[in-house]
Amino acid sequence: MRHLALLLPLLAAAPAIAQQPFPPDATVPPAAAVQQHLTDRNFEAKVANGNVWRLDYKSNGYFYITVGAYTDSGKWKTEDGRLCHAPQKSNGGCNDVRLSGGTLFMQRDNGEVIRLVPR
Repeated sequence: MRHLALLLPLLAAAPAIAQQPFPPDATVPPAAAVQQHLTDRNFEAKVANGNVWRLDYKSNGYFYITVGAYTDSGKWKTEDGRLCHAPQKSNGGCNDVRLSGGTLFMQRDNGEVIRLVPR
């Protein structure tokens, strides 16, 4: 079972979401493409319950997440078609990612596909 490092205690009570597909034209990116897309950039992702995740990916291999008053940080890495997080406060793991039209999409453990929008 995949674990999403970004599963936060405050999101744990969110209702289950049916498995969502990636956009039809989405491709499985190589690890280097995912890393290049994320490195030294900041993103927002709105999840189904209305929360907004703010994500910062640094070239030193660390990421930072803010959801409301909750914050966490840890290491991140990429694999072909996967984004992996190892946060300090919650469980880590890897999740499937796809690229479509220059946008990175990530599938959460609950099946929801979220879009990482540069900010």
